[in-house]
Order: sequence, then C-alpha cells, then structure tokens
Amino acid sequence: YRERWQAEIAELQRILSGFELREECKWGKPCYTTEGKNVVIIQGFKEYCALGFFQGALLKDPKKLLVQLGQVQAARVMKFTSAKEIATKAATINRPTPNTMPTKPSAVGPTWPRLNPPRSLGLARYRT
Repeated sequence: YRERWQAEIAELQRILSGFELREECKWGKPCYTTEGKNVVIIQGFKEYCALGFFQGALLKDPKKLLVQLGQVQAARVMKFTSAKEIATKAATINRPTPNTMPTKPSAVGPTWPRLNPPRSLGLARYRT
C-alpha cells in the first residue's frame, strides 16, 4: 500500500528528518534507529498510514493518539488517513514536553539510548 500513501509517507519522513535518527530500510519500510536500536517505523496499510513506535507502550500519551494493534506488548502506532491530518498532529510529534520517555530499563523491552531528557512521544529528544 506504499503507493497509496506516498504523500503521507513523504510528510512523515520530512518530520522525522529533523531528529537525530538514522533512516534505514527495514522490512521494505522507512525505519528510524539510534545506536542500532529501532525507534519508529513508517508503514502504509489498506485503510491508513501509521507511525509505529517500537516501544510505544512506554510512552506517555495524554491525548490517546497511540493505538495498540493486536496482541503486541510494546509497539504502538499513530494512525493517519491524510497528509492534512499529519500536519495537525505534527506539533504533538515535535513538541518537547518533559517526562514522556522512559530512561530506565523496562521489562517490556530494551532500554532507550542515553541521550537528552525525555520528550514528547519520544522523538523530540532526537531533535537536531
């Protein structure tokens, strides 16, 4: 479904390019890593395009934008159906707010890299 969501994927890539994350192609999709650890992936599905956080269950999400798909333990996604919707939620991805990212080891998954203090949805900490 990548062709269907080209504009949305491009917009998400534009947003993520502002972070200190390395873009790689994993599973045929744009995946963003730091220190060899997967942080977020962009995926196109039949009904929506998603920004998938590998350890999303560890993120504070006061606006309830992250969704658990299936029986996964840690991963969460933010769904989009248009580039306009991405633009309206971009501030949430970019806006730094304290204490939304774990800094200690978790039973749910691997530890997060030791970088800056926690930020909004875990991405602002990687801002360039």
